[in-house]
Amino acid sequence: MQTLIKLLGLDLDGTLLDSNKQISAVTLRLLRAACNAGVIIVPVTGRPEQGIPAVVRGIPGIHYMITTNGAVTRNTDTDEILNASYISESSVHEIVDILGDRGNLMEVFTDGAGYVAKENYEALLNAYAGTALESYMKQSRRSVDNIFSFTAGAGKIEDIAVDFKSAVPEDMIARLALLPDIQIINSRSSYIEITDGNATKGKALLRLAGALGIDARNSMACGDDISDISMIQAAGVGVAMANAREEVKRAACFTTYSNDEDGVAHAVDKFILGGSPCRAFQTIS
Repeated sequence: MQTLIKLLGLDLDGTLLDSNKQISAVTLRLLRAACNAGVIIVPVTGRPEQGIPAVVRGIPGIHYMITTNGAVTRNTDTDEILNASYISESSVHEIVDILGDRGNLMEVFTDGAGYVAKENYEALLNAYAGTALESYMKQSRRSVDNIFSFTAGAGKIEDIAVDFKSAVPEDMIARLALLPDIQIINSRSSYIEITDGNATKGKALLRLAGALGIDARNSMACGDDISDISMIQAAGVGVAMANAREEVKRAACFTTYSNDEDGVAHAVDKFILGGSPCRAFQTIS
């Protein structure tokens, strides 16, 4: 069958993966059907590459991955990085100076993994022990002696995340906001992520679509959190999960079932396999 959708971008946590970090048999079956219909399926996640679970890597027809909230796009067949948006070296040094050593939990993402100060590493893993994210944390995190020295010298920084003990200091946000080439994602009151200004899921999905010769109107994106809004707005069909934040639902043209109710499968069936049109297709002849 032919489908208007040629490219499908899927967030992982809270979207494709259920609460147990698995993909149901129903969802896998419909993703295979979409792949057989010629759709290119792309995981688009905040996770670093080394945190992509085997259940996702095993989906048939996956040839590309967008990781660390759009910082890196990789061809998984050749292992080639197609596009990368790293924080500039000058900004990294300024960020380190602004953050300072205030005793907060700082994670630095580079080369597909997250790095944490040695004194925080065990506590971080213990915090996720016995949860659905335990294997992900063990798989994707590394410890270093001094996180600030490591950050200053690492190069190719994809993301800097800081978990504060209380609300993020307003003076710190104000100073960071003055840096010209970064963006700050403040998804929780005590947590921020800092990335290059071009590292968004939406921009990464559009760049990949362009490289593949696919019109953005022939793409679909599913997500649930703040970082997913850019790709939901960029795609021809933007889908929010029932468990998504309200601002994500407002950005989408359709809200599907939750990630524990095969929401992705429902959206794939409706807009790809069933051929049900969205407003975005009204301009396509």
